[in-house]
Amino acid sequence: MQEEAFEEVRAATLSMLSDDFVGVWQIPWAIARLYPRMRENLVRTLTLQVVEDLMTARMMRAGRLIESGRRFVDMGLSANQVAELIAAEWDRLGRAPDVGEVIWFAPVD
Repeated sequence: MQEEAFEEVRAATLSMLSDDFVGVWQIPWAIARLYPRMRENLVRTLTLQVVEDLMTARMMRAGRLIESGRRFVDMGLSANQVAELIAAEWDRLGRAPDVGEVIWFAPVD
Protein backbone atom coordinates (compact mmCIF):
# COMPACT_ATOMS: atom_id res chain seq x y z
CA MET A 1 0.00 0.00 0.00
CA GLN A 2 2.79 2.45 0.89
CA GLU A 3 4.49 2.22 -2.52
CA GLU A 4 1.12 2.39 -4.30
CA ALA A 5 0.13 5.45 -2.25
CA PHE A 6 3.47 7.12 -2.99
CA GLU A 7 3.10 6.59 -6.74
CA GLU A 8 -0.51 7.78 -6.76
CA VAL A 9 0.21 10.94 -4.75
CA ARG A 10 3.33 11.64 -6.83
CA ALA A 11 1.26 11.40 -10.02
CA ALA A 12 -1.48 13.60 -8.54
CA THR A 13 1.09 16.24 -7.58
CA LEU A 14 2.62 16.22 -11.06
CA SER A 15 -0.86 16.58 -12.54
CA MET A 16 -1.57 19.61 -10.34
CA LEU A 17 1.80 21.13 -11.33
CA SER A 18 0.89 20.85 -14.99
CA ASP A 19 -2.04 23.23 -14.40
CA ASP A 20 -0.75 25.83 -11.93
CA PHE A 21 1.52 26.54 -8.99
CA VAL A 22 0.97 24.04 -6.17
CA GLY A 23 0.84 24.97 -2.50
CA VAL A 24 2.28 22.38 -0.14
CA TRP A 25 -1.16 22.19 1.49
CA GLN A 26 -2.56 20.65 -1.71
CA ILE A 27 -0.50 17.49 -1.25
CA PRO A 28 -2.00 16.39 2.10
CA TRP A 29 -5.42 17.38 0.77
CA ALA A 30 -4.87 15.09 -2.23
CA ILE A 31 -3.80 12.31 0.12
CA ALA A 32 -6.97 12.80 2.20
CA ARG A 33 -9.10 12.52 -0.94
CA LEU A 34 -7.28 9.40 -2.13
CA TYR A 35 -6.85 7.77 1.28
CA PRO A 36 -9.43 9.25 3.69
CA ARG A 37 -8.54 6.83 6.49
CA MET A 38 -4.78 7.41 6.40
CA ARG A 39 -3.40 8.47 9.79
CA GLU A 40 -2.03 12.01 10.05
CA ASN A 41 1.54 10.89 10.77
CA LEU A 42 1.49 8.85 7.55
CA VAL A 43 0.01 11.77 5.61
CA ARG A 44 2.90 13.89 6.81
CA THR A 45 5.50 11.24 5.94
CA LEU A 46 4.01 10.70 2.48
CA THR A 47 3.84 14.46 1.82
CA LEU A 48 7.52 14.87 2.70
CA GLN A 49 8.53 11.83 0.61
CA VAL A 50 6.72 13.13 -2.47
CA VAL A 51 8.19 16.62 -2.07
CA GLU A 52 11.73 15.29 -1.65
CA ASP A 53 11.36 12.90 -4.57
CA LEU A 54 10.00 15.45 -7.04
CA MET A 55 12.56 18.06 -6.06
CA THR A 56 15.47 15.61 -6.18
CA ALA A 57 14.29 14.47 -9.62
CA ARG A 58 14.23 18.17 -10.63
CA MET A 59 10.57 17.98 -11.55
CA MET A 60 9.57 20.86 -9.27
CA ARG A 61 11.16 23.74 -7.41
CA ALA A 62 10.15 25.49 -4.21
CA GLY A 63 9.47 29.16 -3.68
CA ARG A 64 7.04 31.95 -2.92
CA LEU A 65 4.29 33.60 -4.91
CA ILE A 66 4.35 37.36 -5.38
CA GLU A 67 2.31 39.89 -7.35
CA SER A 68 -0.97 38.47 -6.03
CA GLY A 69 0.04 34.96 -7.01
CA ARG A 70 0.92 35.75 -10.60
CA ARG A 71 4.67 35.28 -10.26
CA PHE A 72 6.75 32.52 -8.69
CA VAL A 73 10.11 33.28 -7.07
CA ASP A 74 12.40 30.28 -6.58
CA MET A 75 13.92 30.17 -3.09
CA GLY A 76 16.95 28.14 -4.23
CA LEU A 77 16.47 25.51 -1.52
CA SER A 78 17.51 21.87 -1.77
CA ALA A 79 15.00 19.05 -1.47
CA ASN A 80 16.28 18.34 2.04
CA GLN A 81 15.97 22.00 3.10
CA VAL A 82 12.39 22.16 1.82
CA ALA A 83 11.44 18.94 3.62
CA GLU A 84 12.96 20.30 6.84
CA LEU A 85 11.07 23.59 6.42
CA ILE A 86 7.76 21.81 5.84
CA ALA A 87 8.32 19.47 8.80
CA ALA A 88 9.22 22.37 11.10
CA GLU A 89 6.18 24.40 10.04
CA TRP A 90 3.91 21.33 10.36
CA ASP A 91 5.19 20.95 13.95
CA ARG A 92 4.79 24.67 14.68
CA LEU A 93 1.25 24.71 13.32
CA GLY A 94 0.33 21.45 15.04
CA ARG A 95 -1.46 20.36 11.88
CA ALA A 96 -1.02 20.01 8.13
CA PRO A 97 -0.43 23.30 6.28
CA ASP A 98 -3.55 25.08 5.08
CA VAL A 99 -4.26 27.27 2.06
CA GLY A 100 -1.37 29.62 1.31
CA GLU A 101 0.82 28.47 4.20
CA VAL A 102 4.50 27.52 4.18
CA ILE A 103 5.72 27.13 0.58
CA TRP A 104 4.69 26.80 -3.08
CA PHE A 105 5.97 24.67 -5.94
CA ALA A 106 6.38 25.25 -9.65
CA PRO A 107 7.56 22.91 -12.39
CA VAL A 108 11.18 23.14 -13.42
CA ASP A 109 11.42 25.13 -16.65
